[in-house]
Amino acid sequence: MLDNIREIEEMEKEIIAMIDNNIERYLKANPHSNLGNYGYSGKLSDDLFYKILYYSNEKAEKNEEQIDDWFEKGNNVAIVTGYMGCGKTTFINHYLWKKKKQEKKIILFDLEKINKNTELDIFVNKFGMQLYEMFKVKDKNFRSVLKNLYDRNFDFFDMYEDDDKLDTFISNYCTESTCENVRKQNAENKSRILKLDIESMFSLLILFVLCEQIIEKRSQEYLICFDNLDVAYEGKSLEKFYAGFLNSIANWEQGLPQFSYPEETITNHELYNELKFLFCMRETSKAKVTAYFKKKITSFVKPFDITEIYDKAEIIGKRVDLLERYKEDVEREVLLNGEIINEILNDHYIKLNIFPLFNHDYRSCIGNIVSLCCDEENKDMINDYLKLNNANIRPKVIKYAKYGARGILFRLIFDSFKSEGYFDKISIFDLENTTHKEQFSIPRMILTYVSNVQTNNGRVTPGIGVNNTPVALNRIYEAFEGIISPDLITECIINMYDLRNTNWNHLITFDTLRGDDVEHIRKELKNYKSKLSNYEYSKVLITCSGTVYLSTMATHFEFFACRTWGSIGNPLFLSANSLRDETGRFGFEDIVEKIFIHVKECCARIKNFDMEKFLSKYDCADKYANYLDSEYVYKDRKEKTGRIVKQFHGEKIIHTHISYLDAYRLYLLNSDEIEEVLKPVVSRTIIGYIQRYIDIFDNKKVVYSDQSLRIVENYQKAIQKIEGTNYTDRETEISLEAGLAL
Repeated sequence: MLDNIREIEEMEKEIIAMIDNNIERYLKANPHSNLGNYGYSGKLSDDLFYKILYYSNEKAEKNEEQIDDWFEKGNNVAIVTGYMGCGKTTFINHYLWKKKKQEKKIILFDLEKINKNTELDIFVNKFGMQLYEMFKVKDKNFRSVLKNLYDRNFDFFDMYEDDDKLDTFISNYCTESTCENVRKQNAENKSRILKLDIESMFSLLILFVLCEQIIEKRSQEYLICFDNLDVAYEGKSLEKFYAGFLNSIANWEQGLPQFSYPEETITNHELYNELKFLFCMRETSKAKVTAYFKKKITSFVKPFDITEIYDKAEIIGKRVDLLERYKEDVEREVLLNGEIINEILNDHYIKLNIFPLFNHDYRSCIGNIVSLCCDEENKDMINDYLKLNNANIRPKVIKYAKYGARGILFRLIFDSFKSEGYFDKISIFDLENTTHKEQFSIPRMILTYVSNVQTNNGRVTPGIGVNNTPVALNRIYEAFEGIISPDLITECIINMYDLRNTNWNHLITFDTLRGDDVEHIRKELKNYKSKLSNYEYSKVLITCSGTVYLSTMATHFEFFACRTWGSIGNPLFLSANSLRDETGRFGFEDIVEKIFIHVKECCARIKNFDMEKFLSKYDCADKYANYLDSEYVYKDRKEKTGRIVKQFHGEKIIHTHISYLDAYRLYLLNSDEIEEVLKPVVSRTIIGYIQRYIDIFDNKKVVYSDQSLRIVENYQKAIQKIEGTNYTDRETEISLEAGLAL
């Protein structure tokens, strides 16, 4: 036991010695990436990583057990899938690392580590090159066994389209060469392997395994893994690769009963059972594979979605804990930055929203957070964030300070998205841009519809899980007929999907993508316009990022502020906004005033659009009630209660902003931000703005549900109570949560 403790300590010290002043590299450190030197120039070994830095949990272990169970039942193919950056490669390699410890035979093809500057098909290049390296190191005995095995079963290989190329390779490979000719022979072998098609390459791989088993005179389990298949997402390479695999497997299944072995060492049955194939790909690649091989996927191939199995905050926490234990040996700046990021991402609400906002892409999320937190320009905002997050105020109202801290972080993220042009890409326009004053949000409408159909009105967790219902493109076109043109829908879906190539992430994905790439959707649009019958359309799903956009981002006060002031960050809860100018006006007043004007305009725009477009679809007395229950209106599922709240978008904006403003009011009243004598003034001022938001309901400038009437009534009761104390009341809430509770 003591030796084990000492070993762990030595390994920890070894990792600490690697760490430079780059906190991002350390938080992203892993031995399986070519990018960013996250493996510290090869110093971070698998053992160091998995024994010290790797974070596992019950979900990850359960998924590994389920893959084992799947293989033990006689199945041979599994797919590990998930969003980009969610931890697929880490998961796969941990699984393989454990299998190596169990002395299982492992063959890993990692396509991220290929040379993409080649005219060859990307799979042919990688697969062929690694096969060449595997065969090159084998001795005379192996070549003899291979020649014998191939010759005895020549008729089996004769049915391959590339049989002559395969025959030429094996003949050349198995020919004994002089020392002077070895280099020439190797070059010829490489060239001949790279000329094979994928189907023949898989057969060559199986031959390799057979020969090893014959030589060792025993049957062994071989786990053959293909990671990072997404490098060939564009074009037909992925489909060709998987088709070649399926064809090869089918051929071997049919041919094995008649297969002849040079020695009685293994049986046909044993061979097939011992070959396990594990493919690792993003959900976007799985969508294409599923479209082409739907029947096969559901019959003998099982996908395992690991998108949400890792608690990303726990990964950070474990790494920062290591820094703190050896704080004397690391740069102070690295430790402080690590502690700040750990504090931010361990906030429960942040964990529920920030990582999903980036589709659980750990690398992208960490990269964004590190960039924002360590940027000197954001220093004041980060300091205010930390002050709010650790505010020394009464326990009952600490939540209001945290409300503000989260608002600052969201604002930093929204501003970064805006500055990168992501909002423009999906037609989320500046509120100050008069050119788009009459525009409504097509992305929001599409995401809302897909979310409701996919998740049965919020009862299933959105994402790419098996319980979700994908929505065919033609169904979306039909749902918005006469409201949004199919052309606009198509471009919007493509643009939301193309965000996968940014530091944000895609809001929509595909369960099946019928063409070679996303451009095929435009072809499907033509089919729809042509009223082509019996055509099976691609199917879409809302992503975690899209869900967070609907539930949190689209109505957030700071989202409106970002779209009002562009990338100039001035979150409401900043300390400077509580100061007064020479006229006695508080800094926050200009912010709230401007946002309110835009909210009022937005609500009016939504109402006009709803009245003219959606309500016309309902030929009944209570059109609003029918519209509220439809797939066009977002259903908000409350985390604490599980209750589903149906709200029109306009009223959701108003309620969200009122809650945010009231949190700001209660924070100021219960903190030392302002003098005691000014606190009633602050309360009166902010409540004045809240009342103006409420008046939007009274003036019927927004479409709202009957529920809002009760909530507004409770708002007014709370305001009257506060007014009755001359605005000295520091506890009464004016918020949606309080309004629903009363």
